[in-house]
Parts: sequence; structure tokens; C-alpha cells
Amino acid sequence: MEKNYFIQRFNNDEHFSSEITSFIGENSTYYLNKWKRSNNPTKYAGWNWAAFIFTPFFLAYRHMYVLSFLYFLSISFILLLNPSISYFIYINVFPEIIQVMWIDIIPFFIHIFFGFKANAFYLNHVIRRSSSEETNRKTNVPLFNRSGRSWISAISLPLALMIFFILPIYGVGNWIDKQMMPTGVYVYPGGLLDPPETITDVSRLGHIPTFKKYETNITIQLLYMGDRNVENKEFHVVLHHRQKDQTEWETIQSQTYTFFSSNSVVLTLLEADDPLTEVGEYLVEVYIEDIHVGERRFIVEM
Repeated sequence: MEKNYFIQRFNNDEHFSSEITSFIGENSTYYLNKWKRSNNPTKYAGWNWAAFIFTPFFLAYRHMYVLSFLYFLSISFILLLNPSISYFIYINVFPEIIQVMWIDIIPFFIHIFFGFKANAFYLNHVIRRSSSEETNRKTNVPLFNRSGRSWISAISLPLALMIFFILPIYGVGNWIDKQMMPTGVYVYPGGLLDPPETITDVSRLGHIPTFKKYETNITIQLLYMGDRNVENKEFHVVLHHRQKDQTEWETIQSQTYTFFSSNSVVLTLLEADDPLTEVGEYLVEVYIEDIHVGERRFIVEM
């Protein structure tokens, strides 16, 4: 059945419009008014707040199971690709704003898309499921031929997809995220963040982390992540400082440790709220048995 013919028939055939109203069930007036007011209701038929806020639940509530699955599929794609996005940010291919866009803004726009298109999608769904011609041509699986609404579907389908689809995808994505974290030296705000464990954590720190002087309860922490264990070898940390208008580094700390055994080392470099901590640019270098294994710059500013 042609969609334009469907609209014409609905306006002119009282029996047919009654069947459609019965198929929609609760809140039929809302949808019928939206479709009647639109010039092309199968493409756009007004904004739907429920679809925008509760996208996968709304789709399942109205038995649009395929669209609900596609929603979770798109979220899974974002989760799986996130470590690669983080890596490209880390190697300076992408700007840091891409991370925010990928994780926060793109999912938001997915919800906006369904807010705009939900009423039209539902009309297409009603056309496919209520058309007597189509029903006579083939028999649908009962799950996909239901009319009206269902709170059970609204809760059970998204929950099942989250448990059996999203959570495993998230686990795989998180594993990839950890595997892609490069070895090296990192500086992060202790008291605010845990030591970085993934490439996403590292990309969010930025290439030259910046700390605020006198920020309460914030320590400037060093993380060394190696590809092999330190094995109680001499672990040497050298900290340099210079003002922003200077070119020469001044060594302000030099410490050697012999009790680290794993491939991961965490140390406190400076206290951000210590009055003796100077503003300016810092360079921390790490040596194992006189072999340079990494360095990182960071800034302390007022």
C-alpha cells in the first residue's frame, strides 16, 4: 500500500480510520493529529519528547523493535570505536574536542534524530502492520505484529539488549582501551583522578597537563607504565623547572628508588597547594639503570 494512499484513505474511510485508531491504542489522538497536520507525515510529523528522552524504551514500548536494536547497535559502534578515537587524539591526528563529540555529542544527536523522526517512524510501522493487504499476503511473527503499546516490551527488550549486547560490547571496548595504552611517563592530578589505565584516560590528560596552584587536595602524580617489570632496579626520577619566558631547565629534584618491582610505578611529584610549588613549566624524566625510559612536560599556573 502506498503511503500517500494510506493518508488519503484514512481521511476518507471511516472504517479504515477506526481500525488504525484501534491499532494505535492509547494516545491515538496525539499521533493522528501529528500525522494530519504534516504535509509528508511518513518523513516528518512533529517532535516527540518521549522518543528524544527515552529513545530505546519508547521504540520498544511502541513495538518498533528493529529501530530499538539499531539504536543499541549505534551505541555499541561508538563504544567499540572510542579507543581508536582516543589513540588518534593521543598521537595528535585528532583534536581533543573530538573525544567529547564522539562520546557525548554524537549520542545526543542520535536522541535528537529519534525525537524528530519517531512520529514518522511510527506511522510507517502502523502502515506496515495494519494494512489488510499486507496482512493477507503474509503472516508475521506474533512478536513483530503486535499493536498498541507494551510496558513489558518497553522494559524487557532494552534491558535484554543492554545485558546481552551492550555490556559485552562495553567489556570488549574496555579491554581494547587498556591494550592500546602506550608505555611511557604520564602526569595526572592525584586526589581528582585515579592513575590512567586506558588510552582514553591518557588522551583526556592532554599532551601537556596543566595544574592550578593552590588547588586544594590535589597532588601532581607521576605514573610510569613500562613493557616489562622494573625488578628492583634503580628507578631514577629527575624533575626540572623553568619559567615560561626561560629556555634553560633548572633541576629541582632528583630521586632514586630501588624497591619497585612491577611494570607500573606511581609517585608524588608535587603538592599543588604547597606555597613552595612554583608556577611555570616542568619536565620530569625517568631512568631505569641510567637508561632513559620516558619523560613528560606539565604546567603549573595560577
